[in-house]
Amino acid sequence: MSEIRNEQQECVCHADQQRGQDLSLAQQSELQNDSKEMEHIQKVCESFRQYATFSRTARFSQQMRVRAYPESQRRFLPLSMQPGTPEAIERENKMKHAELRNQFFLDMSLRHAGMPHSQDTLQNGSEKAWASDDDMSKVQSVFKSLARDWSNEGKIERQQSYDPVINGFAKHLPIEDHDSKHPPRLVVPGAGVGRLALELAKSGYGASVTVYICCIVISCRELQLYLGTLKSLE
Repeated sequence: MSEIRNEQQECVCHADQQRGQDLSLAQQSELQNDSKEMEHIQKVCESFRQYATFSRTARFSQQMRVRAYPESQRRFLPLSMQPGTPEAIERENKMKHAELRNQFFLDMSLRHAGMPHSQDTLQNGSEKAWASDDDMSKVQSVFKSLARDWSNEGKIERQQSYDPVINGFAKHLPIEDHDSKHPPRLVVPGAGVGRLALELAKSGYGASVTVYICCIVISCRELQLYLGTLKSLE
């Protein structure tokens, strides 16, 4: 009887593993029954949901500090930072639109991970714990990484950072020396939002990544969906 029971338990565990491959990030974490991991994921997701609120508050705080300066000091600031100027109004509108677009991206990342997004919490009216400045700085780092790896503005920095790595592999581990069906495999530790790994894969290498920051993992899942709709990348 004990052998049958053990075999049944093994089948259940195997079924859970198979089922876990098709579940969202939140559901997979619940199956693992790791309370600390779930607590961390909830903390990260809460900071995602509060991004626009924190960004708006930081923008207002900056405006209040600028208004507190004497006129004799404010005139040395760029026109885009001097209250009431057309340049400042234009900058303000751009910042508002950027906050909304960024929050939309984070909300889509949360939806893909199977977690409530910012609009869900507003509609439910549920109480929430405010994210810390440290948590919000990690969210800002996500956008900095996305801008560096996937925007036209980050192209120069990508070339400076990634081209030496790619050229080094091409020199010391050339694709031509290997069978096309069995290319050399590389691991990109701390891969961030994945641009270096993708460039290595485009060059013909088999690239695997490791990412240990939860907020990067969640945003990468949404980025993967978006990139899947593109036919080519520059």
